[in-house]
Amino acid sequence: MSHPVFHSQLRAAIKQISECIEVRRTPAGAYDAHGRWKERVPEVTLVYAAVQPSTPKELEDLPENRRAGSSITIYSPQLLQSLSTSEARQPDRILWHGDVYEVEKVEEWCEVGGYCKAIATKVEPS
Repeated sequence: MSHPVFHSQLRAAIKQISECIEVRRTPAGAYDAHGRWKERVPEVTLVYAAVQPSTPKELEDLPENRRAGSSITIYSPQLLQSLSTSEARQPDRILWHGDVYEVEKVEEWCEVGGYCKAIATKVEPS
């Protein structure tokens, strides 16, 4: 059961502590006229979102090999996306405080609360 007052207060709190983050979303690649695979250029969007370090409880939802690194939890009015092999979709990359994070898990609460919750892990420079 949804509680409209709770969700309204939560949206207001998220808005109050939001900061600007950069979301890089790479559209699925495609084959060109010569049959060669072409990656697409990431689309960059600025979004105001509440960002905080992930809690140990939140990290339990990630694959074990992704729990050791630095992770953040993002509350965003824009739906973020994680990896989907069935939809040939790359995960969003988030630029926050000079570091790049890759979205690992998304909980969509857009219809009920007007936002989504995402957990992203830091991408180490290669």
